[in-house]
Amino acid sequence: MTRFRLLVAGGPDYFDDARVRAVLGRILADKGALTLVETTQRYGAEAAVHAWAFENGIGSDGFHKLDAALASKPDGAVVFSLAYHPCRFAEVIKAAGVPVFEVGR
Repeated sequence: MTRFRLLVAGGPDYFDDARVRAVLGRILADKGALTLVETTQRYGAEAAVHAWAFENGIGSDGFHKLDAALASKPDGAVVFSLAYHPCRFAEVIKAAGVPVFEVGR
């Protein structure tokens, strides 16, 4: 089975861990197998993503910069952000031609 490479990004002030877990659980159920492509931040939404991946035995490819993560050719992306403080990564990811699902806007 081919693993769907999912780029995940989020704002440092996004702390709805339950929503992060629910969204990732639905994507995993839909795709069957995932590899997460993530930056190496460990706060906000990305901390919840990292914890969920560890708890569910999901592998990840960590990158220090978004450009490097995009160069790894993810199949899709999910971006967690707050309406009053949108995550700028969504527009950058879209411009790179990666389909983006935005949560929280």
